Amino acid sequence: SVVPLAQELDEASARLQEVALGLRAYIDGLDSDPNRLDVVEARLEEYGRLSRRYGAEIEHVIERAEAARAELAGSAEHDGEIERLADAHAASLAKARDIAAELHSAREEAAPRLAEAATQELIALAMPQAVLSVAVVAGVDDDPPVDRCEMTLQVNPGLPAGPLADVASGGELSRVLLALHSVAAGGGRETWVFDEVDAGVGGETAGAVAERLARLADGRQVVVITHLPQVAALAGAHYRLVKGVDDDGRTETRVEPVPGDELVDELCRMLGARPGDAGARRHAQELLARRPKGQGRTAA
Repeated sequence: SVVPLAQELDEASARLQEVALGLRAYIDGLDSDPNRLDVVEARLEEYGRLSRRYGAEIEHVIERAEAARAELAGSAEHDGEIERLADAHAASLAKARDIAAELHSAREEAAPRLAEAATQELIALAMPQAVLSVAVVAGVDDDPPVDRCEMTLQVNPGLPAGPLADVASGGELSRVLLALHSVAAGGGRETWVFDEVDAGVGGETAGAVAERLARLADGRQVVVITHLPQVAALAGAHYRLVKGVDDDGRTETRVEPVPGDELVDELCRMLGARPGDAGARRHAQELLARRPKGQGRTAA
C-alpha cells in the first residue's frame, strides 16, 4: 500500500518547510553587506601584491610594515632637518645678495678707471683716437644677481661707439686685449702668455705692440707666440717650433732654442726672405738693435 509512503512524504514536506522557515529567519538576522565580496577580493589581491614584492611569507610582509612604521615615526625629525636647512639656505642667499650688491658697487666704481687706463694703453698701441668704455650691468634673472660687463669702443672721433665685436677689426681687438692685459698686470710678478696677441697688425702698429710687450715684460716673464719679426726681435730669449720626422718615421714637433748666431737668419725667414738676403739681414739687425737692455722676455 502507498498510504504509508504518502504519510512519510507529508511529514518530510512539513519538516522541509520548517527548515526553510528557520533558514529564512537566520538569513534575515545576518548583518550582511552587498559590497563585502568586492572588499574581500580587493584585500586578497593586495595580499598577493605584497607577497610578490616583499616575500612569499606573511612574516616578511609584517617585518616590512613595521620598518615602514618606524621610518614614518622618524619623519617628524626629518621635517625639522628640512626646516633647518631651508632657514640656512635663506640666510646664505640673503648674505650672497648683500655681497653681490657690494661687488656691483665696487665694479661700478672701478669700471671708469679701467676704461681710462685701457684707453691710455691704446694710445701707446697706435690707436690715439680710440676711446674704450666699460659698463657694469646688473643681472635681473638671477638670484643673487650676476653682473655683466659691457665694453664699447669708439675707434675714431665722429664714429659711433659700439660693442667691441661689432666695431673693432681683428687687429684692433688684439690691441684692446693687450691693453686690458697691460692694465691687469699691474705690479704683479705673474707669468703672462700671449698666443698671437698681435694677430691682424703689421707695420708701425706691429712695432708699437712689440714695444708694449717689451715694457710689460719689465720685472716679469712674458711668453709671446708670434709670427711677426718686429715682436720676436724685442725678446730676450727665442724659441722656434720645428716639425720633423723621428727615427720611427712619425711626425713630431719640437721646441728648440734659437742660438744668437742663428737669430738673424730666423728673423729673415719671418720677414719672408732667405737668410742670405742682404736687405733682409740689415732689416733684421735693425730690429734687434731696438731691444732694451736688462729685460727678461721670452718670445717664440
